[in-house]
Amino acid sequence: MSVSTFQKEYSGTANVDTAFYFSAENFNALSVHAVFSASGEDPVTFDADLDVNPTDDTIHTDTPYLFEIGAAVRLTIDGVGSLPGGLALNTTYYVIQYDIENDLLQLASSYQNALDGIPVDIIGAGEGTAVITPFLVGNFKLQQSDFKSDYELNESPGNEASAGNWIDIPSQGGAVAAGTVIYGSTVVDYQYLRVLIESEGGNVGYSLIAYARGQGFAP
Repeated sequence: MSVSTFQKEYSGTANVDTAFYFSAENFNALSVHAVFSASGEDPVTFDADLDVNPTDDTIHTDTPYLFEIGAAVRLTIDGVGSLPGGLALNTTYYVIQYDIENDLLQLASSYQNALDGIPVDIIGAGEGTAVITPFLVGNFKLQQSDFKSDYELNESPGNEASAGNWIDIPSQGGAVAAGTVIYGSTVVDYQYLRVLIESEGGNVGYSLIAYARGQGFAP
């Protein structure tokens, strides 16, 4: 049997757990290139003093609609100043679309609180220009299985992240971060591969390319 290769690509945005399936049967070399980004959202600014209302815990920005409900963000100060009371640097918050028509949003301490509309208690205004920046939150895993049903039942209808018999491949995964993750192996002793993106709030932009080489077949 002649040596064959395949290349399979996926790209898009994940805001829930999303999985991608590849047949690895009869291949002897396999690699997955994954590029992640905070997708669909740009940083926005607000005046840490004038654009904050501690009474209803809202923040006024010109473009609150840029953030999806539950989008993960972090706050910084542009230059000199301070964040509003109750908010902190190096802390992940999740967006609540409080009143988009009036350019108002709120921030929650967790993804679930954002979905439930429970904001962080803002106790006072800050100073200077504050910046809201999208932040990637989630995990990336590569998993293997030798059960054909795990591959077929999930590949056909879409990219559902169902349980099945998938086993984590050691040392191939970690926190989602902006940039490229590459997994490669010259020992493929399993039949099916799954790439799992576990989103924990907001949008994770992804671009996945799987390459394989051996006496197999394109999935």
